[in-house]
Amino acid sequence: MTSLSAYHVGIVVPRLETAAAELSEQLGLSWAPAHRAPLRVEQDGHISVVDLLYTYSRSSRDGLMLELIQEIPGTPWVAGPEGALHHVGFWSDQFNHSLASLDAGGQREVSHVNASGETQMFSYHHLLDGRLRVELVDAEHRRDVLPWSDGQYKGP
Repeated sequence: MTSLSAYHVGIVVPRLETAAAELSEQLGLSWAPAHRAPLRVEQDGHISVVDLLYTYSRSSRDGLMLELIQEIPGTPWVAGPEGALHHVGFWSDQFNHSLASLDAGGQREVSHVNASGETQMFSYHHLLDGRLRVELVDAEHRRDVLPWSDGQYKGP
């Protein structure tokens, strides 16, 4: 496995706007503009398009961010009981190598795929007998995510 760098903790919530407002009020967090992205994903050998609505807390370049994702019933993005942790996101500078390493354990849950069905950008994997979901993110996308979470980038 290559060296990975943690950069966010993801929480799936029933309503993104409501959750962001509560965390702003209670914790003083500010948020990047919410972004809606239709993503091609593969899960259990089936490819579908999901309409993901998400945002990141604004933080320093080196700080761990919170990611809020609005739940999508029937997908891995469903709010857990009592707002449980959904995943921990890690940058990978060698995405394909890291992906192969995690896949060797047969733990992949879902991944973003291109039109040819090749995994790109991110994938989710279960570790610790399913008690921890890890999002592996290609570090090439750091240049998109970090300026956006800082309020300097308006999205793709």
